[in-house]
Amino acid sequence: MKGAIKMTLKTTMQLSAKNQIKGTVVGVKEGPVDAIVTLEIAEDNLITAIIPVEAVERLGLTVGIPAYAIVSSFVVMLSIDPTEKISTKNQLKGTVVRIKTGNVNANVEMDIGGNNIINATIPVDAIERLGLNVGDTAYAIASAYIVMLGVDPTELVMDFGH
Repeated sequence: MKGAIKMTLKTTMQLSAKNQIKGTVVGVKEGPVDAIVTLEIAEDNLITAIIPVEAVERLGLTVGIPAYAIVSSFVVMLSIDPTEKISTKNQLKGTVVRIKTGNVNANVEMDIGGNNIINATIPVDAIERLGLNVGDTAYAIASAYIVMLGVDPTELVMDFGH
């Protein structure tokens, strides 16, 4: 980019959320208060977030930039079948790569493509009811209202018009 100065910034912020899913912004639809932002995380796997318009502006979210979808593993639901009979669009198809079972809950890790793993913490009896095993195809489901978005501030390209 002619006239661009590349600046590298270091951030020390770390998040407790296991699910920090990298993607590329493929859609931004702004309303008067909220915006619907869609990230492509892998071919045929999209995740949508509904966030305040001010957040879209503050983060500089525009089509084509990399961004992260951040979701707590405790709010991710799992299904073994895709369904059109729920209100959320976020149904991320993946392959179960690990199940760690505790006394009450289990943590399920799924490869959802694009070098991304999504975690779901669900009751142990749900693993049994779903018949979920490593290697199975499953769907991670999360409402767009609970998906937070972030950008990586470690590399910014700013054009000062030179």
